Amino acid sequence: MSDIIMEMPWNSDDGWYRTYYCVKWDAPGYTVGDEDGDHEDIGEEDLPSYEEHDKAWKSYHEDVAETGSDPLCNFILDYTYKVPRRYKVELRNSLGGVMVCRWKWGRKAWSSGPMPKAVADYLLCYKYDDQFNQVFGRRPLKDPNPGVKTADAGYRWDEFIEIVKSDKTITKITRSSRGAVLHLVLEEEMTRKESTISRELMKLARKALK
Repeated sequence: MSDIIMEMPWNSDDGWYRTYYCVKWDAPGYTVGDEDGDHEDIGEEDLPSYEEHDKAWKSYHEDVAETGSDPLCNFILDYTYKVPRRYKVELRNSLGGVMVCRWKWGRKAWSSGPMPKAVADYLLCYKYDDQFNQVFGRRPLKDPNPGVKTADAGYRWDEFIEIVKSDKTITKITRSSRGAVLHLVLEEEMTRKESTISRELMKLARKALK
């Protein structure tokens, strides 16, 4: 076992890598290793100086400032963000229980196609197949496990409406010709634009060079 005492970047023809210098716990001496877990014993004379350490990181930061890419994930940065989205989901009662008729996002048109994963997942409109892959559908299910019949796993109308009435994510429930419409707000995780991330990485790298 060992403790890391120094990390250094180094550049090869196929990109940047990180090297770890460690001091041993159970014996005198040091080791040098890489991100793949490979390591070898070295002597104290093989340890890089602080000047070499600073020079290596300066070179890496200069590259990040120029390219906007951080292959060693050295900078702490948010790559995603959450946004609230308003949905409407129309439900109807059927012989098998509650069923989704259609849905819409914001002011867009109604759709009878597959729901966004976030909506289907939130309303429990999924089940597992025999290989335990998640399969999305139109019925909220109490028990999504394979082998359970949809008629047995589905919610009764009054049971489901009672549940959603107490859910704060659902802002209101209105009537429709088919049954009811749920108005809900979901926080969805979005990926930031690569250009935005690159600009922020360049800024952080320039700051690190000062």
